[in-house]
Amino acid sequence: MGELARLDAAVAGSGGRAVVVAVHGLGGMGKSTLAARFAELHADRFSPVWWVTADSLAAVEAGVADLAVAMAPQAAALSVEQRVELGVRWLAGHDGWLLVLDNLSTPADAVGVLERVRTGTVVVTSRKASGWRGVPTVALDVLSANEAADLVNGSAAPIGDI
Repeated sequence: MGELARLDAAVAGSGGRAVVVAVHGLGGMGKSTLAARFAELHADRFSPVWWVTADSLAAVEAGVADLAVAMAPQAAALSVEQRVELGVRWLAGHDGWLLVLDNLSTPADAVGVLERVRTGTVVVTSRKASGWRGVPTVALDVLSANEAADLVNGSAAPIGDI
């Protein structure tokens, strides 16, 4: 089973509650491309799709704070801490969304978000293969030349052609 199919299967098993899946592998293996392709293929299923560069705790918080402003523009006047809290509460109170935490350095950097969401979907990409207690993982290995070409060509397809 290919990586995209394994990611689909892991997300499909959510049963209406929050689902978190960690995609891990070495740098340059296509983790972010896989997450982007997943989001593109399921754009009709998720709203909003929110992408956070998550390479530090501060980056995760900034991304969640930006989500708060996107959902409630008046939140721009609040402090960063207040926007983070509002963003987490928004996620906790809504369903049907996809949050991509791209390039997460360590699972601990996302605990403040992940332990509070009860619905929605979170796809994490990370180089870290361990520490994902109870979180399904999709490991990316080196792609063959044909698999890499298929992934790149598929992700570049016009939306109407999917």
